[in-house]
Amino acid sequence: MKHYIKTSGDKTIIIQLDYTNSDFNFLLMKTKMLDGRRWNNQDKHWSAPKTENNIRKIADMLSGYSLEHLTSLFEVDMEIMYQVSEMLKTMKELSEKSKAADVAIGEFVIPKTLNHELRPFQKAGIMYAVQTKKTFIADEMGLGKTIQAIGAAEYLEASKILIICPATIKINWSKEILSWTNHQAIILNGGKMKDQPDDFKYCIINYDILNKWSEFLYKQNWDMLIIDESHYVKNYKAQRTKWIENFTEQKNMNYIFL
Repeated sequence: MKHYIKTSGDKTIIIQLDYTNSDFNFLLMKTKMLDGRRWNNQDKHWSAPKTENNIRKIADMLSGYSLEHLTSLFEVDMEIMYQVSEMLKTMKELSEKSKAADVAIGEFVIPKTLNHELRPFQKAGIMYAVQTKKTFIADEMGLGKTIQAIGAAEYLEASKILIICPATIKINWSKEILSWTNHQAIILNGGKMKDQPDDFKYCIINYDILNKWSEFLYKQNWDMLIIDESHYVKNYKAQRTKWIENFTEQKNMNYIFL
């Protein structure tokens, strides 16, 4: 059997995975990261809105396969296949450009705590991040900014990492952390401080509730701060921008902006 990824009309993507295939768990995890995805128990497939963001996520999911491998394992809609092909082309170009950087980092060793292989340009991004206290990673979507940030945290053996991001991608961050490191991140939502454990490595919070959790966040000894979708703090007059500015002034840690 093959995995099927097709479009249905102008608004829906249909994904049907072969559970007997060795890469089923990986593909299932990536499928569950799609925005608005739903499981159809009757027809045994996933559906998700046909948005540009979801097509990019599928392209990212398939980008680790060679085109030959894709055709043997998948039945993929031409539109999605085009996106995958473009992404593979971009990654190949970046990989070629990063060969010099890959040689330059020399002694770079992938942290044993990472569960998956890194691409050369991702290794270079991690090495750059660990060599500078403040880093801005501005790669295109789908090229692994999240992975590079996690990789830098693991390389530095950071014991407590705070991730600030929009509310809509907190779950995605949690899933990626679990996939790459086996750590279960805590996610700060509407609960009370007393409900949150002290024994954790990764903590995820959205911009809108920073003030609510100030007491909890300030009392932690953070080693690293990761700010995702950092354009959220481009307005220096905004309350969240002022909160982060004040927070970083009082904490001695590494920063990564995405």
